Amino acid sequence: MICSSCGRVTGLKVAQNYAALVSEFARKWPAICNVERIVVAYALACMFGSGRPSLMIQGRTGMGYSLHKGALALLTIVSCVTTGWAQTPTPTPGCTDDTWTATNATNAPTARSFHTAVWTGGEMIVWGGQDNFGYSNTGSRYNPGTDSWAATTATNSPTARAWYTTVWTGSEMIVWGGYGNSGFLNTGGRYNPATDSWTTTSTTNRPTARISHTAVWTGSEMLVWGGSGSGYGGGDLNTGGRYNPATDTWTPISTINAPTGRLQCAAVWTGSEMIVWGGFGGPFGGASYFNTGGRYNPDTNGWTATTTNDAPIARAAPRVIWTGGEMILWGGYAYDASGAREGGYFNIGGRYNPDTNGWTATTTNNAPFARTNHTAVWTGSGMIVWGGGHLSHLNTGGRYCAQPLATPTPSPTPPCSREQCR
Repeated sequence: MICSSCGRVTGLKVAQNYAALVSEFARKWPAICNVERIVVAYALACMFGSGRPSLMIQGRTGMGYSLHKGALALLTIVSCVTTGWAQTPTPTPGCTDDTWTATNATNAPTARSFHTAVWTGGEMIVWGGQDNFGYSNTGSRYNPGTDSWAATTATNSPTARAWYTTVWTGSEMIVWGGYGNSGFLNTGGRYNPATDSWTTTSTTNRPTARISHTAVWTGSEMLVWGGSGSGYGGGDLNTGGRYNPATDTWTPISTINAPTGRLQCAAVWTGSEMIVWGGFGGPFGGASYFNTGGRYNPDTNGWTATTTNDAPIARAAPRVIWTGGEMILWGGYAYDASGAREGGYFNIGGRYNPDTNGWTATTTNNAPFARTNHTAVWTGSGMIVWGGGHLSHLNTGGRYCAQPLATPTPSPTPPCSREQCR
């Protein structure tokens, strides 16, 4: 229960959430032996502290991964005694699972498609693309808490472009590749929202210029893969590169057992693998649309195929996000050999669970208008879809609520020996 006068989380509340806490600590610090000890330290600290423990905040921001279990418990208690707990954050408004809510259009960026978006932890940053005036190097920051927009600076930003990629590193948005007024691009830039400023990325050993490729952030590197180096008439690529912003360097990605060359596919990072799915290869008149994909492991620099059982309809330009347990895919398009819409524009999608290697469909109830070349980001509790095109540019969107997968009750952890717990 929660103390109404001080907001203190009692041991009873911790006990009620014991299994969830054990699961979270085991996931955040898998090398720690007997994570229950950390949960006990957490519970004791909660009983004597007021507010949320800094330990939980550190877990969510990615700090403290290498701390020994004893140091972690000590840090919790010392933090309580010397500095006190951080203030209880304002609760995030809840949502109903599998539902949509429209985003505010006031002060939204100009209607566009072929743009990108990233989630910073508090805002969605939309940048670039193509609007009614041509290629763009402008952007805006959307705050779902206030349902409002604010423009980003264009000073020193990369050249205006479309069909490029962006990733969020935890402090910067990295833009790379695409097509602009000067043609195919293999240049990029890094945007820092804290300073509202841009810096360029290295061009040494960079991948070949391309459009409609994919990119994911691993926690230390940006993985770029696929796309086309000669437009939509062929030249489909199954090559890529790994960019390290700490050293500002590039290294190649293996092509052994990689998916066939394609563009306008989608990709996510699961925490250990990059999943690539969909897209098409060849010119529009003879394009092959894919509902296949591959999983790339940077530790082994190797590829394995994904299943097609119950996969969504083959398509290009879908958008995907990673929830922490599932890949959610939505939107996209497909054309037949004559150029007419075969499957048309999609407002249907699927949820892929790599643990079970299985697919389930997303609802179409109150889903946004069917579209392609839109953006999608994950907020921690839902997917925000915005923009894109369906015969014309759109500046509408929606929020899709996806409850996290149920966490199985963990098996009891046997006591470890002194040697094991060192």
